[in-house]
Amino acid sequence: MNRRSVLKGLVAALAASSLWPRSGAMAATHHTVEILEFTFVPQRLKVAPGDKITWINKDIVPHTATALDESWDSGSLEQGQRQTLTVSDGMRGTYFCRHHPSMVAELV
Repeated sequence: MNRRSVLKGLVAALAASSLWPRSGAMAATHHTVEILEFTFVPQRLKVAPGDKITWINKDIVPHTATALDESWDSGSLEQGQRQTLTVSDGMRGTYFCRHHPSMVAELV
């Protein structure tokens, strides 16, 4: 095997693996979740590590966005307040409002 064949094989193997950066893989997305009428809108949000999520409280009472396992939390947001968090590897699954536990949504 010559050197060019070896390099082509290596590039092909890297491109097929998760080690090779894909187009757009490094670009983070900024998501907005409105808290309105005791509901998170949207209630299901597809996210990736590095994305940012901003929760905006549009209700007249305070709310939180808190992981079910309590591994992350927006803190209490009064009317008109917002909080932005950066999505980490483990930041997936159901979240809720500490003040109103029946308010739930999901990060997938």
